[in-house]
Parts: sequence; C-alpha cells; structure tokens
Amino acid sequence: MSKSILVAGINGFVGKHLASELHRHEYIVYGTGTEKDVVPEITKIVTKYVQCDLTNPQDVEKLPLANIDAIINLAGLAQPSTSSGKEELYNKINVEVHSILIDRIQKSDLNVRILAVSSGAVYDNNQDMPLTEKSALIEGGSPYVASKVLLERTLRRYINDGMNIIIARPFNHTGPGQLDGFILPDLTKKILTQDVITVGPFNTSRDYTDVRDVVRAYRMIIEKPVQPLQKIYNVCSGVATSRDQLIEKIKTLTGKKSLEIYVDKSMVRPNDPLLIYGNSDLLKNEFGWQPTISIDQTIRDFVQWKKV
Repeated sequence: MSKSILVAGINGFVGKHLASELHRHEYIVYGTGTEKDVVPEITKIVTKYVQCDLTNPQDVEKLPLANIDAIINLAGLAQPSTSSGKEELYNKINVEVHSILIDRIQKSDLNVRILAVSSGAVYDNNQDMPLTEKSALIEGGSPYVASKVLLERTLRRYINDGMNIIIARPFNHTGPGQLDGFILPDLTKKILTQDVITVGPFNTSRDYTDVRDVVRAYRMIIEKPVQPLQKIYNVCSGVATSRDQLIEKIKTLTGKKSLEIYVDKSMVRPNDPLLIYGNSDLLKNEFGWQPTISIDQTIRDFVQWKKV
C-alpha cells in the first residue's frame, strides 16, 4: 500500500521538486500552502491540496492528517539577506508553525514522522571546515539564522518527549525553478542581460547542492522503515564553489563571450567568511545518499529553464 506524505509549502521552489520526487517513487502526495490552489506544474501529481495558514491553529485543525504517514515541512521564510528587522515575523513563520502543527499531531495521537527543515547557516563559520553535525552553532546572526537555531531548540523539546522528528540542515541548494534573490538566479539574470556586472571584492566559496539531490535526501529520510539513528543530518555536497567559478560557468553555458566584471569594494558584508562547506557523511553512511548532479549540470539545467 502506498504511503501518504503531506508537504507543507508545496507550491514553493523546493516543494515542487519534492512533490515530483515523491510521485516518481509512488507516494501519495498531499500538499498545503497559503495559496488558494496548487500550482499548475504539480496539479496532476498532488492527490489533495488544502489552503492553510500554518500560523493559525484553527486552520491547522482542519488539515486531513488521519491517513498521513509523514509530514515534510518546507513552509518558511528562506532569505537571510532580507530578514533584517523582521525577528518577530521570522520566528512566527519559521518556528511557531512547527509547534502548532506538532501540537495538533500530539492531540490527535497520530503516528507520523516529521521532517523539519533547518539550515546549514546555523553553524558558526569561524571554525574548521568541513562543518559536521557536531560543529558549533552560531550565536546571534541574522533573524533568519536565529529563527533556525530557535527552531532546532524548540524541536528538541518535542524530540525529548518521544516525537518522531528529524531535522535536516541543508546548505545552499539551487537548480531549475529557483527565483531571484539567490546567487545562481541573480548572477544568471545579470549575465544574460548586462555587459558589465558588479561584484564585491571577496571571491567567496560556498557549498552548493542541486535541489533535486536535496529532495531525494528528504525522501530517503522519511521513508526509512525504522527510526533513523540521528536526529539531525547535514544535506550538502561537501564541495566549495567560488563566486568567480560560478560566473565563468554561467558565461560558458549562456554563450556570453564578452563580460566586464567591475569590483565594488564597498560591497562587503560584515563577517562574511571566504570559505564554507559541509560534511554529509552521517546521511551517506545511514541512507546511502550522495549528490549525483554536478554543479555544471545544475547550472546547465537552470540556464535552459531560464531561457524557456
């Protein structure tokens, strides 16, 4: 009998890829979001969609959870760069929604596995690389990062009460369908439309994983028949790619032969480390997961999607 998975935030960038991944593996896909309807790209593969504001307990009470085997919560705010001054909003959407949803599950005495999505940004970057699940967490940080740290602290209380909750810490992930506001879409847009682009003075390197590999990790975590050995798993490539490498790859794949790069020394973000990359051995050793899509393929597929 096929299992039923509820994806919260199914209409988002990751949610659409996750819905497709689950459908390919013969799961019954349920979805929820704040939008009135499920987006057209996944209409045919979502069995049931419910419009729901997860910050509203009355809305959450109406969710059809009786036959759900697992919940993957992707609902949340995901841009650190736009989170300044929005602490209350980020805590409400990135943290409180989990408490409301879990309280509903506890009250209904449901046996479901919950996959909550934190972030690789919770780590203190001023330490040895690669970052593992035992690396030190950051103190302070942007409202986005602080909300993810608070999320994990909140979920720990439920885990200690015996709830079947797993936390994923995905590092930067990208791919076809990602909208502006992230490095690959923003660089691609500039390179496609401008002959001169402006960058900051530091050629930072980050760990990028294709979104299709990320959702495969999520599926593997929720489908394990026995309780996973860990409560937290990094989801990352383990490879750092620099900004300048991304630019060169995008140039090649877009056929942009001439491009002038202007360095603006004022474009410096305080405490922005030059190098960040993670280690996902726990995920690989327990689930057999490893990235299968190279950064070159990710960019190639994104550029193709962008040009359509």
